[in-house]
Amino acid sequence: APNREMALGSPYMETFKKNGTEVLLLYQPIDEFVMKNLMEFNGRKLLSVESSEASKEHDDKKELPKSPIGDDLVQYLSNALASKVSSVSVTNRLVDSPAVIVDHDSAHYRKMMQMMEQKKMALPKQKLEINPHHPIMKQLHSVQGGQPEIAQLVAEQIFDNALIAADVLDNPRSMLPRLNTILKKCMEGGGATAATEEDDKVEAATSESSGEDTASAEDTEPKAEEQKA
Repeated sequence: APNREMALGSPYMETFKKNGTEVLLLYQPIDEFVMKNLMEFNGRKLLSVESSEASKEHDDKKELPKSPIGDDLVQYLSNALASKVSSVSVTNRLVDSPAVIVDHDSAHYRKMMQMMEQKKMALPKQKLEINPHHPIMKQLHSVQGGQPEIAQLVAEQIFDNALIAADVLDNPRSMLPRLNTILKKCMEGGGATAATEEDDKVEAATSESSGEDTASAEDTEPKAEEQKA
């Protein structure tokens, strides 16, 4: 993370804040290479909070009740994101976020490799960990059968959000068409369509009324001329 505020607000910090575990915050690109080479300090193994191993101790100690929709979501997302994920699994590390990717190359490492090879690195398939207790995931499970198009859009957005949290999404602008479609779908389902139709009716009624007024004015003009004659 580039600063303390963003580090503390990261989805990767949720399990550690919940359990009161201290985390060493590092902001400089060189810090990652130092930690990887240091490996351990005072007999303690150093792990990135973005690794799948980092939260296992907490997951084992405070395991949440198994979600009845967890397996269904894993299967659905594995299919919906088949070209983007290598695996999907349920995790207890998340509190306020629906999903994260783990065990990925960091943004600093990717940028360094791109500079060395002087070409863009394709993003490999990622390991996705999901929080089936999150409201978005519950809603996704409820619409995947009846509204497959919306479910696919949401699944892809959840994945891209996880890439953003990990700072490995190369071109965030690629999300804009999908986001616009999602916003449109939300507005259509939230009563905005009815409001738009009502606005159209008001406009039509206003146009008709204006037309009637014009006709009335035209009808009265000849009568006025007759009286003058």
